[in-house]
Amino acid sequence: MKKKRGWKNLNSNNFQKIHMEESIISFSSGILEVTRLVVIVLDVVFFLFFIYALFKVIPYRPKFVRNPEKYASTITARKDSLILKEWGKILLLFKKGTPEAFRLSVIAADSLVDQVLKNMGLVGEHFADRLSRLGGEEMRNIDGVWEAHRLRNDLVHTPHLGISLDDTKKTLRDYYNFLKELGALD
Repeated sequence: MKKKRGWKNLNSNNFQKIHMEESIISFSSGILEVTRLVVIVLDVVFFLFFIYALFKVIPYRPKFVRNPEKYASTITARKDSLILKEWGKILLLFKKGTPEAFRLSVIAADSLVDQVLKNMGLVGEHFADRLSRLGGEEMRNIDGVWEAHRLRNDLVHTPHLGISLDDTKKTLRDYYNFLKELGALD
């Protein structure tokens, strides 16, 4: 006996199978809707957390200047007791009066000026890079500092090169005037 196909031949067993398949599909789509809703809520929560964190870290970001050469001449050094203290140490070293003390005082003065330039936010790999960002047109004492820096380089890179008392005085005076012009010393 051959069964005929069609809706008339649906018995209760087939009807239960169809009803069970429909309920499984409906249950699965319900789970997908709930999962979708949970993911959307988590997206919103994480986005809000990101925005909150972004606003919290903004004060710690570095201050970038689009054209540092343009603004470098308006930058001034901050007067600091440490700078004054270091300058005092340099002068005490100079007052020892020995050729080695003259040599070391020039090197220390150059290092102090370099540190002040770094603290001002001038970028560069070397002292000369930072100094060149200042813009020599506005600075009266920049030529003296360039000359002093060249002398310092000669002292560091040429063994047993001596320096006279007058050259040391002039060099330290150039560094002092430059620091004063920057506002780091009185």
